Amino acid sequence: MVAFNFPNSPAPGTSYQGYSWDGEKWVSGANGAIYVSDPPPPNAPANSLWWNSTNGTLYVRYNDGNSTQWVSIAGGGGAAAISGQCRLDWIDTVHIKLSPFNGDKIQIAGAVYQIPSAGILAANASVFVDGVANQNLGPNTVYNVYLFNNAGVLTIDYSTAARGLDVTPGNVGVQIKAGNNSRTLIGKLETNASNQFTATTVISWFNRRYKLVTANDPNDRSVSAIWTEISTLIRARFLSWGTDEPYFNVSYSANLKHATVGAAMYIAAGIDGTGTILGGNSQSEHVANNLNALANSVPFAAAEGVHFATMVGGAVAGSTVFAGTNVASIITVGYWG
Repeated sequence: MVAFNFPNSPAPGTSYQGYSWDGEKWVSGANGAIYVSDPPPPNAPANSLWWNSTNGTLYVRYNDGNSTQWVSIAGGGGAAAISGQCRLDWIDTVHIKLSPFNGDKIQIAGAVYQIPSAGILAANASVFVDGVANQNLGPNTVYNVYLFNNAGVLTIDYSTAARGLDVTPGNVGVQIKAGNNSRTLIGKLETNASNQFTATTVISWFNRRYKLVTANDPNDRSVSAIWTEISTLIRARFLSWGTDEPYFNVSYSANLKHATVGAAMYIAAGIDGTGTILGGNSQSEHVANNLNALANSVPFAAAEGVHFATMVGGAVAGSTVFAGTNVASIITVGYWG
C-alpha cells in the first residue's frame, strides 16, 4: 500500500488523495465528510454533509456533473419554508412596520431569525440608510427596504441600491441588497415631498395584498388634442415590483360632453403621462352638451419603480369637456404590495 504524506495543519474541508480533513481527522471522500458549523465549510468534497448550526438545516454537497453546490435536504424548515413569514405595512406618515405573518421567521445571510410578535417599527428620521445610523430619509425618493441583524437586534435599513437574487450557499434564492446578503429585502416605498410615507406607496415583498389607489377631479376640464392629460389632480400613484408583479388593473370613468352634435369625444388611461395609452373609448355627441358616461377597465404591466395612472382624452374637432362638477372623473389602479 502506498503511504500518503498528508498535509500538516489542514483547514477543515481540505482534500488530499480522495480524503478530506473534517477538522479532527482525515476521512474518505468516497463517503464524504460531516461538518457542523455556521458558515459553509470551504473546499468540502462532493457527498459531504453540513449541518448549519445557526438555522438547523442539513445540506449535502452535490455534484451535478457541471458544478458542485450545497443543497438543502432536511432540517429547521429550510429557506423555502421560512423565508418571509412577515409583511411590511404603512402605519402612519412617519412609520412603517414589519409584522409576523403566517409564522415569524425570516432568513438573513443563511441564518433564520425570529421576528418579534410586536413587529419591527421604523421611522423616516434617525434611521439606518445604506448601513449608516441616524440618517433622515430624503424627499420624493424611492427606497428598497431591507432587514439586517444589528448586533442581535433585527433592524430596518433603507437604500436606493438595487435588489438582487442571492447565490450564496445556504442563502440561495433570497432577495437581498445587490452584492450584500447581510440585507434581506422586505419591501419598497416612496417618500413624499415632506420626507413622509403615504399608504399607497409602501409595498411589501412578502405576502402581498391586492390594493387600490384612486384619484378624482371634481372640476370641469376641457381638452382638444387627442390624448391630452385632463388634470394632474387625477393621477393615481403606485409602486411596482416589475416582472415579479403578477398584474395591474386600471379603471376609469367620466362624463363627457361636446358643444357640437356629431363630434367625436375620446377618453383613455395614460401611464406616467401620455407615453403609454391604455383602453380608449370614443363617443359621438348626439345632442349638444349632452352628458355621456364612459368607463373602461384594462389590465397592464409596469416596470419596477414608481408610476402614476392618469386620465387622458380629446376631440377630433373643438373640445371635449370632462364634466367633473356633475360626477367627478375617477381613475383607480389595482396593484399588489
